[in-house]
Amino acid sequence: MPRHQVPKMRHAQHAEGREPVFERLSALAMEHARHAALRGAIYTDVSATAPYLLHVARVTVVRGVDPGVPAFHSQDLIEQKLVGIKQFADGRLVEAPVEHLLLLKETTKTNSGSVVFLAQSDTWRLAAQEHLQQEVATKLSELQRMNAANRLQETEDYLKRAFDYQESELAAARKRYTDKTREGSLV
Repeated sequence: MPRHQVPKMRHAQHAEGREPVFERLSALAMEHARHAALRGAIYTDVSATAPYLLHVARVTVVRGVDPGVPAFHSQDLIEQKLVGIKQFADGRLVEAPVEHLLLLKETTKTNSGSVVFLAQSDTWRLAAQEHLQQEVATKLSELQRMNAANRLQETEDYLKRAFDYQESELAAARKRYTDKTREGSLV
C-alpha cells in the first residue's frame, strides 16, 4: 500500500530513478526562489473575487518497505506531483494548477482583505499542509492503488487467457495422440 508524504521545501532529497535534467532545473529554480518563497510574496489576481493564499507544494507518493517481501526492501518513488492550493479566508481550500502562478502579477501593496492572512500566517500554512497530507496526497495515493489494482486485474486476465490457450493446445495434442494410438500408428 503506497503511503504519502509532503516534504518540506528546505530539505530536497535526491532519489534514484529521477530525471537528472529535471532534478538540475528544479534545484536551480528552488535555489533562485528559496528566499522569496520562504519570505512569501504578494500577487494580484485580477480574476479573484476574494483574497486568498496560494500554496505550492511537491506531493510525493512512495511505496514503503515491506520486510516480508524481498523485492520491497527499500522505499520506491511511485509518483511526485507539484500542486497548487488556494486558501480563502473562510477556510476553503481549493486545488489550483501550479501554472496559475504564471497568471498572477507581483505587487508591493497589501490589499486590506489580505490582513487576515498576514496576522496568522503559520496557522494558515499548517492548515494547508494538513489538507495536502489528508486530502491531496491521500487522493493521489488512492489513485495509484486503483491503477495498480487495474494493472493486476489486466495481468490476471491475460494469464488466464494464456493458460486457456495452452490448455486447448494440450487438449488438441492429446486428441491427436489418442487418435493415433487407436489407429495403431503410434509405436
